Amino acid sequence: MPLSSGIQPPQASAGPARISGSVCPVDVSHSPHARLRTASATRVGLNAGLWRQRATVNREVSLKHAYDMFEEAGHLCNLRLAAGQGDGEYCKGLATDSDVYKWIEAVAYELAHKSDVTLERLAHGVIETIMAAQMDDGYLMSFYQVVKPERRWMDIALGHELYCAGHLLQAAIAYHAATDDDRLLGVADRLVNHLVATFGEGRRSVTPGHPGIEMALVEFYRYTGRDDCLALARDFIDRRGRFAFDGVEPWVFQNHAPVTEQSSLVGHAVRQMYLVAGVADLYLETGDGALLDVLQKQWREMVAGKIYITGGLGQRHHRETFGEAYELPSDRCYCESCAAVGGIMWNWRMLLATGEARFADLIEQTLYNGFLSAGGIDGKQFFYVNPLMSRGEPKDSGDDRSTPWHRKPWHKTACCPPNIMRLLASLEHYLVTTDDRGIQIQQYASCSIDTKTPASGAVRLDVETRYPWDGDITIAVDCSGNRTWSMTLRIPAWCENFKLSINGKSCNATNESGYVVLTRSWQSGDVVQLHLEMRTLQMVGDPRVDAVRGSVAIQRGPVLYCLEQCDCPTNVDLRDIVLADDPCFEAAWMADLLGGVVAIQLNGYQRLRRQWNGVLYRPLAHHDKDESDLSGPIRLRAIPYFAWANRVPSNMQVWIPREQDN
Repeated sequence: MPLSSGIQPPQASAGPARISGSVCPVDVSHSPHARLRTASATRVGLNAGLWRQRATVNREVSLKHAYDMFEEAGHLCNLRLAAGQGDGEYCKGLATDSDVYKWIEAVAYELAHKSDVTLERLAHGVIETIMAAQMDDGYLMSFYQVVKPERRWMDIALGHELYCAGHLLQAAIAYHAATDDDRLLGVADRLVNHLVATFGEGRRSVTPGHPGIEMALVEFYRYTGRDDCLALARDFIDRRGRFAFDGVEPWVFQNHAPVTEQSSLVGHAVRQMYLVAGVADLYLETGDGALLDVLQKQWREMVAGKIYITGGLGQRHHRETFGEAYELPSDRCYCESCAAVGGIMWNWRMLLATGEARFADLIEQTLYNGFLSAGGIDGKQFFYVNPLMSRGEPKDSGDDRSTPWHRKPWHKTACCPPNIMRLLASLEHYLVTTDDRGIQIQQYASCSIDTKTPASGAVRLDVETRYPWDGDITIAVDCSGNRTWSMTLRIPAWCENFKLSINGKSCNATNESGYVVLTRSWQSGDVVQLHLEMRTLQMVGDPRVDAVRGSVAIQRGPVLYCLEQCDCPTNVDLRDIVLADDPCFEAAWMADLLGGVVAIQLNGYQRLRRQWNGVLYRPLAHHDKDESDLSGPIRLRAIPYFAWANRVPSNMQVWIPREQDN
C-alpha cells in the first residue's frame, strides 16, 4: 500500500528480501511447528460493536494524541538530538525511543486497513528522523548517542538498548508490510547487521536485561529469511542464567537459571512475559520440546496461583514483580498495562503452538478486563497500573492520599500507552486462525473474514454479534464450490450451555476440549447460529487468596464487573457494601452509560458502623449474627470493570463481601 499522493518518500537502498506477505504481529505461515496459522490483519475487518468502537477511537484520537505527547515529553526531541537535527537538552527517559517505535507499529496496522493522510505525514517525518539518527555502524539508541556515548553496550542489564532494538525491528516489519515503504526496514536491517557483528556466534556473549529482542529477531527471520536473526535469538535465550548482571538480583530479570530450568514465573512481570513470548517463538521455529515443556509448566503455575481474575499480572509494586502463589492483593496489585499486553502476546503464541482452547480463553479474559481497563473511553487517558480496588490511592507518586485512582494523559515512563495502541490497532489479528482443515474463530466480534485454506479454498465469513453483551453469534458463509472443510468455534470456558444451528436446523455438536468442530460440504449462503448462554455469575477465589476470602466477583460472559462509589446511594460508603445472599441480578443495556454497556442491578446491604464505635478489633460474638449489623436491602448498580474511572474519580472494588460471611 503506497503512501498517499504528495508525501511519497525517497526510496532507500535495497533492503532485505521479503518472505512474508502478511500484516500482523506474529506470522507463522511458514513456521514448521505451528499447529495453527495466523491471518493477515488486512484479511479481517471489524464492522461494529465494542472493539470497532475502541479501534476507531484509537485510530482517530489516541495515535494523534500520542504524537503530541511525544513532542511535549521530549521523545522526538531525543531522536532529533541523536540525528543532529535539534538543540537543547536530552529529555529524561532512558528508553523513550521504544515508545516511538511501538507507535509506528500501531500506525502501520492502521494504514494497512485504511489510508490516513495525517498519520502518514507524521510517520513519514518520524522515520526520516530515525534514519538520520542511525550511526554509520548501524547502532541506534538516542540516550547513549547523546547522553552517554562512552557507555554504549556497557549497561546490558539496565540499558534497554536491545529492548529498543526489538521494538524497532517490529515497527519496521509492520510498516514495510503495510505500506511497501522500505526505509525503516533498511534501518532495521543495518541494526541487525550491527547486532550480529557485536553479539553473534564467536562474539560478545551477553544476556539482555529487558527481553523483547528475542521475539523481534524471530519475527525478522520470518519476514526476511535471515538465518542469523534466528541464531542470535536462540543465543540470547540460551545465554540466560549463564552470564551475571552486575549489581542486579538475577531473579528480578529472569537470569537466575537457564530458561529450560525456569519452571516458575518470577521477577519483573513485563520482562517475564516478553521472555516467554520469545521462547514460544523459538519453539515454533525449532520444535525444541524442552522449550514448550517449560512454557507449559510456567503457564500452569501462573494460572494456579499468580494471575488476577482480570487476567492481570504482577502482584508487587516493588520492582513490578510477580509474588508468591496466592499473593493477590486487590488494592496494592501492580497489574501493569504492558504485562496484560505481554500476557496476550504469550498466550497467542501458545495457542498457535498447541491449538488448545485454554490459551484463547485466557486471551479473552485479559482482553475484556485487564487490558481494556488500561485505556480511557476518550482515547486520551491511560492507566499504568490496574488495581482491582481503589480506596483513595494517590493520583501521582506523592503523598496525597485523598484522590482516588484516575487515568493520566501520559506517564513519565510511557511504555504503556503506545503498547495499548498497537494491540488495539492489530486486534483483528487475534480473532481467527486457520489450518489445513479449515478456519477457527477464536474470539467473537462483528467482523468480515476473508481467508483461504487448503481444504476450503477462498472463503468469506461475515460474523454478526453484540458480544460481549449477549451470546448470539451469526456467521454467514460465502465460498466457491462445494468443498468439505471444518469451521471451528470456541466455546468459552465461562459458558456452561450453548445451542447451535445451521441454516435454521438444530445441530447436536458437542464441546470437545473447548471447541465445536463443524465439518461439512459448505456452500455460499449457509448460515451458522451459535447461542452462548450468558448468565450473571458469582465468582469465588481459592481460599488461600487471603485478599478475596469471603467475597465474590460478578461476571457476565467474559466481562467482570465492579462497584464504583459514584453509583452507590447517597451516604453509603462503598467499603460498607455487602452482597445479598440473593442478589437478584438484572442485566440491562444502557446506551447512555460509559459509551454503551450492559450494567447489572443487584441487591446488597450496608454494614452499620455504629456496631464498632471506632474500635478496630473486638472479640468474636458468641451469639448468632444480629440482623441489625446490616441495613437494607439497598439496590446497587455494577458496571464493567474495564469502564471504571471514566466519569469522576471514584473508589472502586471488584471483590464484594458476601452477606453470609458478615
